[in-house]
Parts: sequence; C-alpha cells; structure tokens
Amino acid sequence: MRANAVKRALLAGRPQVGTMISTNDPMIAQIMANGGFDWVLFDMEHGPVTLGALQTGVGVVRGTATEPFARVAWNSSAAIQTALDCGVSGIMIPMIGTRADAEAAVRDARYSPLGERSRGGMLAALSFGTDGGTYRAAANDEVLVLAQIETREAIDNLDEIAGVAGIDCLYVGPSDLGSTYGVDPIRAWDDKSTDFARAILTVPAIARKHGKIPGIQVAHPAMAKECIALGFTLIGMGGDANFLLAATRKARAEIG
Repeated sequence: MRANAVKRALLAGRPQVGTMISTNDPMIAQIMANGGFDWVLFDMEHGPVTLGALQTGVGVVRGTATEPFARVAWNSSAAIQTALDCGVSGIMIPMIGTRADAEAAVRDARYSPLGERSRGGMLAALSFGTDGGTYRAAANDEVLVLAQIETREAIDNLDEIAGVAGIDCLYVGPSDLGSTYGVDPIRAWDDKSTDFARAILTVPAIARKHGKIPGIQVAHPAMAKECIALGFTLIGMGGDANFLLAATRKARAEIG
C-alpha cells in the first residue's frame, strides 16, 4: 500500500508545505502538483471544486510525488466520507470549535474502532495502490485528519480539541480567526502583542502536548518561514487562483 509521504515526513519532524487548488480543471491540478509543493489541497469549501473534479484531480496528482488533500465544505458525514472515498491522503474539516465538533469529525473520517466511517467503494483503495481490505486496515494510520481552528471558540477549547483521538493536526485558518477577533489578520499577526497573534502562538505547544501536528495557512513565503521557526510544521500557502492573478498582474505591470 502507498505510504503517506507527508505524514511520514511530519512524524520525522520535517516541515511540509502545500497549496490549494480551487478549480475543476485536471490540467491545473497537474500543474500545481508539479510545482514542488509537498501536498495540494482541493478546496471544496470556498473553491467550486466538485466531487467529480476531486475524483479526477486525485488521480492526476497520484501520478506525481505530491500528496492530494481535500477541504470539505462542512463537518458533515456526506461531505467527509465521499471526499475520503475519492482516495485523498488528508482531509481538512472546517470550523472545528469544540471537542464535540472534533469527535463528530473523527466519527466520519475514521474506521472502527476510532470512528464509524462506512466501508465500501473502490477508489480509495486504488488511489493508495492496494485492495479494499488492506486500505481499510491501514487508513486510520495513513490518512491525515486536519481540524481547522478558525474561531475564538476553537482557541478557547483548543486543549480539549487536541485531546480527541483521531485528530492528527490543529490547522489554523487566520482569515476567519481574525474576523472572530475583530482584526485584520495580516496586521494583527505582524503585531505579536495582539490577542489574535498570541492565540495562534499557543497552537504549537498545545498540539505537541497531545502528540498532534501544528499547522497554519500563511499569506506569503516570509510568513511561512516565520511560522516554521515558531514550531508549525504543516504549512499551506496560496493557491492556483492566487498565483495566477499575482503572476498576471506582475507581468502586466512590468510592461508599463
């Protein structure tokens, strides 16, 4: 069975950097997966990525050394289980604010005895290069489950969320988190005295206390380097739409 290279690297203490895919085009997925990132995440929450596009995209990405992740639209059985059945190596679940939220996510993302994920389908096993029985026996260990921390409530309950078995990563979403603190996330992050920045800075220690992976979405490479130095090891930066827009604007501006 195919090993999850990102999870292996994280367990060895090596930071892993990824990016988002928010389009349905498999050619874009192939380009992004060949861009040097360790993982790419199909965004089914804010991007218009359909289930069919996820299925196709995972197949395309599996032809590279990059691991395919997905962010589902919500913490629901239909969203989580169908995305997992497409064969992703990691699943990000938004708006985890309480221990009960985390436990609900685990019920859908993990097979028994950790959860109640339904057994069936062929794609997940094929994506990992194995048969159904082998996949189901190993999936709880191989598939990363990322709880997205993006509210003040989540910060207040972080220790309890981190204590839930089956959650691998506490992944900070600074944009929505900033809105619950009533701040601009970039400016408030740069000023480390803000409640917002101090809240984020607690995540690596709490994650490691419970044997979890600290992750965060960053705005630019300098922030990525800073967060790695602060103890975050799963880093997400930008995405297909962001990179295309930035490159287009830069090229046009250079012409004058």
